[in-house]
Amino acid sequence: MVRVSPQRRQVYNCPSLSSREASLLGDLERDRQRSVTLSDLRRRLGVGAARAASRLVGKGALQPVGRGVYLAVPFRGLGRPWAWSPQAAVAALMGSEPYYLGGFWAFSFHQLTTQQYGSLVDVFATTRRRPRTLGNARIVFHLAPSEALTWGITCAEIESVEVKLSDRERTVLDAIEHPRLLGILRVVATMFPQLSPKLELGRLVAYALRGGSTATCQRLGLFLERAGVASRLLAPL
Repeated sequence: MVRVSPQRRQVYNCPSLSSREASLLGDLERDRQRSVTLSDLRRRLGVGAARAASRLVGKGALQPVGRGVYLAVPFRGLGRPWAWSPQAAVAALMGSEPYYLGGFWAFSFHQLTTQQYGSLVDVFATTRRRPRTLGNARIVFHLAPSEALTWGITCAEIESVEVKLSDRERTVLDAIEHPRLLGILRVVATMFPQLSPKLELGRLVAYALRGGSTATCQRLGLFLERAGVASRLLAPL
């Protein structure tokens, strides 16, 4: 007879926090402040904020996402494997700087494809940044003029963090406008007849007229023709 040992419950060691550290994390959680900068910590802690941040990172209570920018791990995540999503991390990194997420990940988020894309996140922003890895995804930044970040953008709450991303129509238009940049034009061309019922096509045409190049408008016209709706939508062109 073989005796089977009962499954052991996995135990995590909760890091030892000082009263000052616990108070800080409690204040952040109570205020629903998911991200914190070194400047925030200086206002809250005064002298020694940088050293305190370093200790909290070592204890797994803060996760660095950029220079002087951190995501606070909630109390329920202390002492166990915890990682913020790459999208929440990007939102924390960008702060008040204009940006939006797009590309393959936005296709998945908007359910424009049955494929789940999470290993690559495309970020459009007004400043140039080097690619980096946040969470389990590679983050690639694309330079965009400030005017291009004022339309076709929506917000979603991901892990209690407000994230800016392209809406469905802007997601598709970007794929048409930047075929080399995003590498998904072939996907759009193949799937457009199936995509079109999920889109506000009039809005898509208006976006193309507002921010698309001549080549983009021509490509979109071809896709609309294949979908059988060109005669109704392309009159303004």
